Amino acid sequence: MKQRVPIYKLLLNPFPYICFFEAFLSIAKNIIYISQSDSYFDLVLLWGTVSSIIYIALGTIFAKKNKIILFMFYILETCCRIFVSTSYYHTSLNYEILLISFFSVFYLFSTDIKVYKVPYFFSILLIVLTMFHSFSVKTVYFLPLSAMSDNMITFSKVESLSTIILTSVQLILISISSSLSLRKIRLKNEVTQKKLEYITCHDTLTGLMNRYLAFTYFSNCETRKTNEGLDYGIAILDIDDFKKINDLYGHDCGDFVLKSYTQELRKRLPHQNKISRWGGEEFVIIFPKITQETIFELDTIRELLSLTPFYYNGITIHVSATYGISSSRKLASANDILNDADAHLYIGKENGKNRLVVSENF
Repeated sequence: MKQRVPIYKLLLNPFPYICFFEAFLSIAKNIIYISQSDSYFDLVLLWGTVSSIIYIALGTIFAKKNKIILFMFYILETCCRIFVSTSYYHTSLNYEILLISFFSVFYLFSTDIKVYKVPYFFSILLIVLTMFHSFSVKTVYFLPLSAMSDNMITFSKVESLSTIILTSVQLILISISSSLSLRKIRLKNEVTQKKLEYITCHDTLTGLMNRYLAFTYFSNCETRKTNEGLDYGIAILDIDDFKKINDLYGHDCGDFVLKSYTQELRKRLPHQNKISRWGGEEFVIIFPKITQETIFELDTIRELLSLTPFYYNGITIHVSATYGISSSRKLASANDILNDADAHLYIGKENGKNRLVVSENF
């Protein structure tokens, strides 16, 4: 089933709708002029019919892309129509309002000016020249109301009203489009900001928090210890013989082992406990609250992981790690606890690896 496009996304490009509305206005004006049954309106009828067909065709063809083509035709057709109408009919049609409003259109293309320099400068030049011509003709040649025929008055009223309506619709659509574009940019910036915050605080390989974020959790634990007397624990682990894995199977396999091992570790630890990549193959586990079961649970997880096979490109790899753990029961700061846990990790390394060594301070 084809997915429907939300209305707000369609309005990001308002030019097809401006073209369709311009075609609708031209058809409506033609109906009024036909009802007058006078050859005076032949030129504007012909122009309105041809421009309506082109507007509908271009608005349909370029509804989703190449809005620069719609924009250029819209500017060109309008300026030519104003030039011809003011020169031929010598009546005030208030086209200046529409010409001035065109400059709001350029806001939509502010990011594309470098790409379409020539079309933009040509459009601005055309608009300025048309405005100059319109004001010049209006000053010198436009007839006073008393000298105008009924057909001229009708033409002036219809064109003036349609100009005001078209200008209003154009400005409304452009305002909506601009608002939606700004909203889209804001949302994109928010997503980018969140990604940057995540990258700043997390390890790119394992997705675990990095040292920066770990120190934030250390600070939170220290605050709870001070305010509530709640003891916390810190464990540090190191993958055993990790260099051999890199040497035998390559660094890609080493990355796979680090990622896979920590994923399994994270699955088995209670969600309130946090894991941080400390550096290389070393990881830190933060226990915001410790109980009598903490040591047993952690050692059980360590043993289960050492028995878990990891499969890399048809190779079965068993990975073990050595852990050291300490707590805030007898130590003052998180840094002291971390150093104590690290010292007991190396005791475990010197005594056979693949074990959990608990500090006497725990």
